[in-house]
Amino acid sequence: MCNGWSTGWARRGDPEDVERRKAIIKLSGIGWDAQTPLYREIYTKLYIPDGTHEQKEWLNEAQRLCTTPENAVSIQMAMGEIDVSGEVSKVTAPCLLFHARGDQAVPFSCGEQLAGQLPDVQFVPLDGDIISTCRRIAPGPNSSVRCGASSGLEGGEPSRE
Repeated sequence: MCNGWSTGWARRGDPEDVERRKAIIKLSGIGWDAQTPLYREIYTKLYIPDGTHEQKEWLNEAQRLCTTPENAVSIQMAMGEIDVSGEVSKVTAPCLLFHARGDQAVPFSCGEQLAGQLPDVQFVPLDGDIISTCRRIAPGPNSSVRCGASSGLEGGEPSRE
C-alpha cells in the first residue's frame, strides 16, 4: 500500500486543512473541464510535486479526461468523509505500507497512524514524493513492484472512455 490512510481529511480534526481542501474542491468544480490545466494543476502539484514536466502534463490531461467536474468534486468530498480507523485492526493479511515523507496529499503522520493500527505491518518511510521515489527504487519491468507503470505516468494516452 502506498501513502495510505484510515481517516479522511474532513475527519482528522485540522480546521485549516479542511478549509484549504474545501477551497481546492470548489475551484475544481469550477474549472476541472477547462482546456487550461490551472485548476487541475493544484492536484498535480499535490500528487507529483517532483514529477517531470511530461508526467505533470500527462496527469493534468488525464484528470480532465478521466472524470467529470462533478465526479471530481464528489470523489474528493467522499475521501474526506472516510473513516475506517475502527476496521483497520481487523485486517488479517500482512501489509507492506510505504509512505513518502514529502506526500503533499496525505500527511506522513497519516501513514504512521495507519501503520500503528494494522496488526501485521511493515512500514517503510520514503524520502521525497511517491513518484520520484518509485523512479529511484523501481527494480525493473519484470518485478512485482511497479510504480506508475499502469497509471500512465510512464507513458500512454489518458482517456475518459
